[in-house]
Amino acid sequence: MQCSIQTREHLFMNCLQWRCQQKTLWAVGLEETRKLLGPTRGWGRTKIAELLADERCSQAVLVFLATTDVGRSSGPPVAGDGDGEASEASE
Repeated sequence: MQCSIQTREHLFMNCLQWRCQQKTLWAVGLEETRKLLGPTRGWGRTKIAELLADERCSQAVLVFLATTDVGRSSGPPVAGDGDGEASEASE
């Protein structure tokens, strides 16, 4: 389902399409931020800008982006993007 407004808050917190990935993101973010000094980053008490700026949450954010279509271009695939194009050209 495509929503008309695609804000950071919507994608990282409210979009029903990515609910499972959001739960994982926030659970891992909370776990990681509890390990080291600084504020804990949990759902509902953290602004998305704070989440993205916190190095302790970087891996969780990258996994979220990798497991969703958030930020993925709708254009044609880029050559050599890992789907075998480069190996076929060398044959």
